[in-house]
Amino acid sequence: MKTTIHTFWGCAIRGALAFAVLVFAGMAAAQGVQRSFDHLKTGFALQGVHTAARCESCHINGVFKGTPRDCATCHTSGLSMARGNVVKPQMHIPTTAACETCHTAQSFSGAKFNHVGVAVGSCTTCHNGGMAPGKSSNHWPTQASCDSCHGTTGWLPAKRMDHSTFTAATNCASCHNGSAATGNQPITL
Repeated sequence: MKTTIHTFWGCAIRGALAFAVLVFAGMAAAQGVQRSFDHLKTGFALQGVHTAARCESCHINGVFKGTPRDCATCHTSGLSMARGNVVKPQMHIPTTAACETCHTAQSFSGAKFNHVGVAVGSCTTCHNGGMAPGKSSNHWPTQASCDSCHGTTGWLPAKRMDHSTFTAATNCASCHNGSAATGNQPITL
């Protein structure tokens, strides 16, 4: 009888172990399926910082259907999906353009802005040192609009300085000193 009990419990334990191995193998296989899931099929390619994000950070409570595919829903302060995410700062340049117009999923810094359609003479609306870099402290004093000298595709060097307002008495070297503007180099004796 003793042998029968040992045989029974031995079989039961081996059976339970075999069942556990099958369950865990199935779970491991399911994990493999998740990793090979083509997220591009959802209409939102995982790129940049999104590749390292945990699934549940976007798919709240395991809900997949209806997960937003636009940047603003998850990156605008005060919206329910924005919790814990980098959000658009209050001092952001005023625009109705989609985030991806200027930013990439790699990094929000280094945004590229297309200035086509920006009103002439309105540079300081955004380039005020808060929203976007403005006139540096060593810039020569002027009340002229930024775009009267600078281009939007290449800020430096200044290309279109209108010298027609200067007179013969103007000290050209005060700007054209090799530092503030190219031109005459400082004279060395």
